[in-house]
Amino acid sequence: MHWAPLLSLCLLFECCNISLAAHSRRRTVFRREVEPKYDRAITTFSPDGRLLQVEYGMRAASRGDTVAAMTTDKFCCVAVSSSDKVHRIDGHILLITSGLVGDGRFMAAYLRNACQRHRLSCGEAPTVQEVANIAAGLQHELTRTAGARPFGCTCVIVGVDTSFDDHLPGVVRLFQSEPGGIVEECHYCAAGKNAASAWAALEQLFFDKVSNSNDDTTSVLQSVCSGVVNAALSENSQGGQGSADLWILRSDPNRRGKQHLLCVRKVDQSSAKEVASLIASDVS
Repeated sequence: MHWAPLLSLCLLFECCNISLAAHSRRRTVFRREVEPKYDRAITTFSPDGRLLQVEYGMRAASRGDTVAAMTTDKFCCVAVSSSDKVHRIDGHILLITSGLVGDGRFMAAYLRNACQRHRLSCGEAPTVQEVANIAAGLQHELTRTAGARPFGCTCVIVGVDTSFDDHLPGVVRLFQSEPGGIVEECHYCAAGKNAASAWAALEQLFFDKVSNSNDDTTSVLQSVCSGVVNAALSENSQGGQGSADLWILRSDPNRRGKQHLLCVRKVDQSSAKEVASLIASDVS
């Protein structure tokens, strides 16, 4: 009669597939079937051909503040929530990041060293495309390095490619690179948490005011400045009451790096048109 409760308890353990640990009084280990995980290592593909760690990095980048940028033949406008995420890489190149701030600072330091090495070895400044390829190469290298993790930031590289003639203006170029190592040159781009709505606004602005427009440079600059700010502040979490820093980069052979940089802090949607008019009159 005394063995009946003990026998019932043993049968219960066997039916539930429970294994007592070495210190059974402290904890109990349950043996269950665990699905295979493919996000533990960066070098492991999932069965459907995805690198989940890279997707996690892209998700982290998409949580950053919105960055909107658009370029024309003569200038480039960039709207960003804070100028702390704008880094000067070389005399003619800027880096704007969206995502993890620490990853953005590391990328900026890495690109500065790469530009210095290029100047020492080649005797000239690197082009904007070369810097963009270096950034994308570092991002791609981290997707195939065991023990590393991808960057959690998207990089926007903008600058002026100088010509061989010092008296001729340079060409303004815009690139964007993703945590997976994808890099592309574009006329407009957006990154961050409201990238989808910013892309739609920039696309409409580009085809309405830039690509098929016969307006003069001043009116185009005014439209682009106000449009970029509105795109960066679209669907703002504070009900549209946020502000952004507006950066304008244009080619100028008489300045450092053959570019003229202008920054206007704390521009909101209500004052975007007025600020754009003042910038257009100053630049022209």
